[in-house]
Amino acid sequence: MAAANVPIIIEIRKFKAEIEDAHERLKEVEGLENELNNMLILQDFKNAVKLLEVKSGKQRIRLETARAELVKINTCGTQMDGNTSHNEEEEFIDALGDEMPEVFKNIDGNFDKLDNIDLMLE
Repeated sequence: MAAANVPIIIEIRKFKAEIEDAHERLKEVEGLENELNNMLILQDFKNAVKLLEVKSGKQRIRLETARAELVKINTCGTQMDGNTSHNEEEEFIDALGDEMPEVFKNIDGNFDKLDNIDLMLE
């Protein structure tokens, strides 16, 4: 009876070896899948960094434009100081003189933040 089981045992061992081989190949595929996933994540990260760099650049340009226009307004206000003909004009010039330093301070702070963002993106 033991001899009758020999072909079955041989076949089972053969299947076991095939299963182990398939299992090892699946591990390799899983490793490749993980590697590909990591590569995709890195590519997504690179794309996100590029987009953030573009947005940062656009923000910097907008901020520079706004500052240039505000410098013009501030210069006009300084030139008008003492040359007003109505109380409302004088109040506006005074308010402008009081508030512009804070506005420029905020703009400079935003430039600092953009610089920090650019450093982080590098």
